[in-house]
Amino acid sequence: EKVPKKDLLREDFLELCQTFHKVLDSDDYMDRLLDFVHLVVQTQRGDLRRERKRRRWLEVMSLLPQISGSDHSLYFRSFFDIIEKDFAYHGNGRLINAYIALIEVDPDADEEDEDKTLLKYVASTTN
Repeated sequence: EKVPKKDLLREDFLELCQTFHKVLDSDDYMDRLLDFVHLVVQTQRGDLRRERKRRRWLEVMSLLPQISGSDHSLYFRSFFDIIEKDFAYHGNGRLINAYIALIEVDPDADEEDEDKTLLKYVASTTN
């Protein structure tokens, strides 16, 4: 059965904390619990910011084909620019290596060849 969501009032939260403190009967447990709650709240805020920023970048990426027309190089440069910005913003200093490959029919494949497709690498990050 689903429990309806409702906001927890400050007084209720304080009462809940006091109850935990009485039950656990140790400051160490209470400190660890409060550290955990703080960590969860901070993580959720970070996730929300990241999600909003990525949504904006995805909107830009969805418009790129209309803007770039038949100029694939402009699309690829813009695409990697967005990916690199995302990683710079959320990657904690790490570098990203990515590429774009297109699947093509192999013109040199014989009838006996099982795999008649090739990957044609058309763009990559500079790292």
